[in-house]
Amino acid sequence: MNPIEFAEQNTVIAKDQPAYSPLPAHMETDGHVTSCWRLGWLERLKVLFTGRLWVQSLTFNEPLQPMFMGVDDPFEGEDELPEMEWTKLEPLSGKPNPCGCCPPISPTLSMGSRIAVGFGSAGILKDGMDIWHETAAVDWEDFPTLQTFEDMAKDDPDHDWMAYMHGPLHGEIYQRQGDRLWVLVEKDEGFA
Repeated sequence: MNPIEFAEQNTVIAKDQPAYSPLPAHMETDGHVTSCWRLGWLERLKVLFTGRLWVQSLTFNEPLQPMFMGVDDPFEGEDELPEMEWTKLEPLSGKPNPCGCCPPISPTLSMGSRIAVGFGSAGILKDGMDIWHETAAVDWEDFPTLQTFEDMAKDDPDHDWMAYMHGPLHGEIYQRQGDRLWVLVEKDEGFA
């Protein structure tokens, strides 16, 4: 993994310090520093399969400063924030689950439902963007319930919130259509 130059950079940190690698960065007057890093192919595969990225920081025994890591360009669309319009999709009926180890497919998702399938993929979308997804490295009890995301959606309701679960022989998407109301809007055969 190596730091790379990017259009918005306005400095190179440690440019003349041989003990450190130069770090192209964008520095703001309020103290925000942004850098961009490129992962090699092996690193990309490791992240894809483990879902983990390790961060080490040299603090010189001072308090650790807040950090944020992300995959979205923080400068993209910076000047314009489009107003989100979304449509309530037609609710579907539930059905028995073809996977014998899985519960029936419900027409609504309860607040206590864990956002996980165990074998497959599950997650939460906000306006079509993945804001959380299941990782294999978590115990079942540690997966968040829908209530976690309902609380987030209640604080930010003018968006299209969806929960997806794709497992063996079944796949479902639930859309938030009101307070504590997540309804089944799409179902498929999952994977086999």
